[in-house]
Amino acid sequence: MNIKIALSRHVNKKNKRAIIYDCSERKYRKKISTGLYLDEKYLKNGKIFINEKTSSSTSLRIILVKLKEKKEKALNLYIDNKWTYKELEQHLKRGINLYSIEEYVLNFFSKTKNKITLNDYINVVKVFKKHLKKENIHFNDILKSGVLNTFKFNAQKRGIKNTSINSYMKKMGVIMNKAHHDGLILERFKIPKFLIEKEYSRKKKINYSRDKLILSVNNCNDIFQVQALSIFTLLLVCGGMNPSDLMNYTLIKKESKTLINSILFDLNHDYMKFKKSKKGLTYKYIKIGYSIRNIIDIVKTLFIITHYKKYPFIFASFTDKNKIFDMNIYDKSSLYKNIWNFYQRKLREVSSIKFSEAKSIYQEYLKEIEMTKNTSEIMFGNIKENEILKIKNLSATMENIEKAEQDVLREIGIDEINQIIINKLKLLNLDLNNHSFKKCKTPLEFSKMLKKINRYHKGL
Repeated sequence: MNIKIALSRHVNKKNKRAIIYDCSERKYRKKISTGLYLDEKYLKNGKIFINEKTSSSTSLRIILVKLKEKKEKALNLYIDNKWTYKELEQHLKRGINLYSIEEYVLNFFSKTKNKITLNDYINVVKVFKKHLKKENIHFNDILKSGVLNTFKFNAQKRGIKNTSINSYMKKMGVIMNKAHHDGLILERFKIPKFLIEKEYSRKKKINYSRDKLILSVNNCNDIFQVQALSIFTLLLVCGGMNPSDLMNYTLIKKESKTLINSILFDLNHDYMKFKKSKKGLTYKYIKIGYSIRNIIDIVKTLFIITHYKKYPFIFASFTDKNKIFDMNIYDKSSLYKNIWNFYQRKLREVSSIKFSEAKSIYQEYLKEIEMTKNTSEIMFGNIKENEILKIKNLSATMENIEKAEQDVLREIGIDEINQIIINKLKLLNLDLNNHSFKKCKTPLEFSKMLKKINRYHKGL
């Protein structure tokens, strides 16, 4: 018996050829489809050609290896068990055992995702396994008719919210379509529209005011609660940034002498720069004036007190006054999540607000301020850097931005909140006037300050 891995002569409408097993022995000849197809672009002089630079080259190599393994196994079983031609054909028609979806996500899908996103997609696969009651799921399992219905029904029975179910199915769709792009499944994966339920809910008004924040500070019983409110205050006054922005923002220092910096920024101050949204291409720029510098100092000092002893590697240099962290949140994803989950709980103990609401609250303050269109677009982060340079009378726009920033900070009441936080910490036996790191200029001074605050580590 001779079995070859070959390609069908027929080209389908999608310009693909079926991969087949070509079996022959004496007068016997049978061509058996593997159920897999190959794009014409992978053919060169009638043979399969794999370009190492293509995104799907790795998965294609896996398919060919699996097909070869199947062929060798079929030959051995045919000889050892003295199979009939029909038994051989039935064995080959079962196809190859490709990677489970979980293995695919771990080994191939992961190459284009950071650790946090990867863990999210691995969790999606685990959720599907749980609600489909399978130890492993393969691409064909998800492609079967009615499987998504079964998944949704079982998930709903276990009390999973429709918004979560929608999210799980959409992310599974991302995985499946990446597998289609890599040549592991033939058709693009589509989720039936009726399975994705739209949520019609009124936008919840955020229950926030300066007085409520101040009351929350006064009600704090420990340093961690004050720290959580200090973090929220920092996120709020810095344009409504996210915790991930706080860990990753770029610091544009006043010493920077680039052309764009000299045009856009007041070079007497440092600026924060971070993306308006995770997938967006526009940035927000926050001038670090006196009030913002004070809340940065409070947050950095508190974090050094609570975390430096155990996690010194997460901090920016003590000489970098306007930068708190120097940590890759994707490499340290578990630590990053643990930190923010902990502080969100501490925030919840004394307030109804969430870190994620800082952006909406800041924007509500912005809407109350009268601004020109250009000023508004820059303040809301709706304009790209190169487009800012095209604005006529840019100097006047920069003056308007300065005024708008000050108006927002005044409405938020940042100076009052900073002072109340400092006063509350004094009542908790921590006087930041005596324990601030902003005055440290040498490693020796920093080391002495660490020893001075060491007594606060007890119980932290």
